[in-house]
Amino acid sequence: SSGGVRLNMIPREGGNRFSGDFKAVSRPGAWQSSNLTDRHKARNLTAGNAIDRIVDYTASLGGPIMKDKLWFFTSGRTQSTEQSRQTTQTNIPFTSTTDDNRYEGKLTLGFSGAHRLQGDYLQVNQKGANSATAAIGADAMDLRSLISRRDPMSLTTINYSGAIGSSLALEAQYSSRRWTIKD
Repeated sequence: SSGGVRLNMIPREGGNRFSGDFKAVSRPGAWQSSNLTDRHKARNLTAGNAIDRIVDYTASLGGPIMKDKLWFFTSGRTQSTEQSRQTTQTNIPFTSTTDDNRYEGKLTLGFSGAHRLQGDYLQVNQKGANSATAAIGADAMDLRSLISRRDPMSLTTINYSGAIGSSLALEAQYSSRRWTIKD
């Protein structure tokens, strides 16, 4: 057995009754303790990275289009994060921000009792300002090394599952992911 979190998840796909939810979460930086460690101090940092603010809104809605045949599920999330950071060695303070917007739409068609066809589209638009990227490393020493960038991503999937006769099941899936780094 290994440690860590174990998660058993059943993805949402609508159903024969309408349901949805909405969540609004705000986490101010005052709720975070200091994370300045001896390792940070050895690198001449005077303050650890701190989360100044996280704001997160999530909404979803699902239900029937045609009872017992066709269902929909939609979801959206917007999250904004602001962090206080410092450059390495030079200890210049700066604020790093990330805005993440996600949208999902899913249709599920059940037909002939034992067949299901599902289409899902996910769009993620992430943008960040004052990031020290993996190409630069987390050790940016100058504010001119920080970048702003956008990372749009989309994922489309189509899934079929069904019983063919009494002793044969068939599953097939197609997926396409597009991801780019801009700016």
